[in-house]
Amino acid sequence: MFSSSDLVAKRFEVSEVRKGEASAVTEVLTAASGASCGLEVVEGRTYVVVARASAQGLRADLCGGTREHVVASGELDLVGPAREPSGGERVAEVPLVGAGARDVLGSPLLWGPVAAASALVTLGLLALRRRRLAR
Repeated sequence: MFSSSDLVAKRFEVSEVRKGEASAVTEVLTAASGASCGLEVVEGRTYVVVARASAQGLRADLCGGTREHVVASGELDLVGPAREPSGGERVAEVPLVGAGARDVLGSPLLWGPVAAASALVTLGLLALRRRRLAR
């Protein structure tokens, strides 16, 4: 099952780097939904991405400072001078999400047969009751 907090990779074409390392194409891990603080970015727009290193790659979220880039802003110069990204791609390792107890218990694969069995038991008890009342 899918959760809004599951990690997804957002792919960015990097035009400049102010701090740290980034490749010309860099993937950043974030929660799948803004409801879980995942990055909400629109293709074709330019962003200042503030990310931190993790074991799977770079990670960013809504509260970490990532925002749409405003051309007139000079505040990025405070972070450091602009430099070119390194060549190639930096790919994030999106962790595989296994089925937890919550996912299995919420699964229609489990509840379908349980509902069917409950209906059969209920019908059986009703039939038994009618037989007893008929005597």
